[in-house]
Amino acid sequence: MKKVLLLILLIIAMMLVALVVRTYSFSSRQKDIPPVERAAIPVTAATHLSEALQYKTISHSASSEIDSAAFRAYLTFLENTYPLIEANLEKRCFNDFSFLYKWEGSNPKLKPILLLSHYDVVPVEAATRGDWTQAPFSGKQTEGTIWGRGAIDDKTAGIAILEAMEMLIKEGYQPERTVYFSLGHDEEKGGPSGAASIAAWLRAQDIKLSYVLDEGGAITKDIIPAVSKEVAFVGIAE
Repeated sequence: MKKVLLLILLIIAMMLVALVVRTYSFSSRQKDIPPVERAAIPVTAATHLSEALQYKTISHSASSEIDSAAFRAYLTFLENTYPLIEANLEKRCFNDFSFLYKWEGSNPKLKPILLLSHYDVVPVEAATRGDWTQAPFSGKQTEGTIWGRGAIDDKTAGIAILEAMEMLIKEGYQPERTVYFSLGHDEEKGGPSGAASIAAWLRAQDIKLSYVLDEGGAITKDIIPAVSKEVAFVGIAE
């Protein structure tokens, strides 16, 4: 019995030694990236987000409850608001309301990247309507804040990406590596017709991506006990 215990202790000790050695021999793989100069954000960007939040692109579990006209109106709004994207980027439609944009890079040897966003939002429950500071689909701008369903999840990300691409195209910029942008319409239901269809198409085309950047968690303060600094929640999968 003593021999068995000694053997177990020896194995544990060896594992601890290996763990310590590997820990101290591990070097950081973080790249030293110099900070970039922050671009000036035009006032129109806030206006565009405010307008985007006013469209009731609500996902419902039952397809019969979905207001298709609201989704079409939102897509028309994007086409009119970002004409350079419409004119210069390849755009592929999936199941009427989801789109994959392709911004061709200058170096075809580099793997492309994929940016993701969605513009559908969850319904506003009648029981919580009184909890809203502003009307859910008002898009109201007040005291530096833009209010509305989708302001966090996830029209802000989509509008931000479109604003950036429109601005860069206007400046004559071309990315070194190809950029794909997936804009889904049913993420709140799991994305069966949008993201899933786009992913299947990318797989069928044998497109190998360098990385995928999806929506992340909010930057919060005073939400984790004993942590006074701001905390950013980083999502690694969905």
